[in-house]
Amino acid sequence: MPRAKKMDVYSFGALCFWLLFERPGLTFSSPATGPTSERRESLKDLFMEHNNEDGLLNLALSLIAEEDSLNGDTSTRLINFFKASLTKDPEDRIEDVSKLVLLLVPER
Repeated sequence: MPRAKKMDVYSFGALCFWLLFERPGLTFSSPATGPTSERRESLKDLFMEHNNEDGLLNLALSLIAEEDSLNGDTSTRLINFFKASLTKDPEDRIEDVSKLVLLLVPER
């Protein structure tokens, strides 16, 4: 059962990644350089390309670092959230989704 919960944590993290970063018409050249009109890749392409090892985690961290609209506290919370959910090794993930949500909204 604990392994299944950690799979749920990864799935929830991946869903949140998609909801936060998917914007119609937005394309990326690479996770390190951000939106561009040169080499176009959709978030779906990047998501599929990086959904191995810790690629999705690294992609999320890169996109957070590039997002100018985030304040320091929000950025830190998102980084902690994705580090606790998107790591490929289930042993390194947080135990369950309810604890994961507390990383975003600790006041709950």
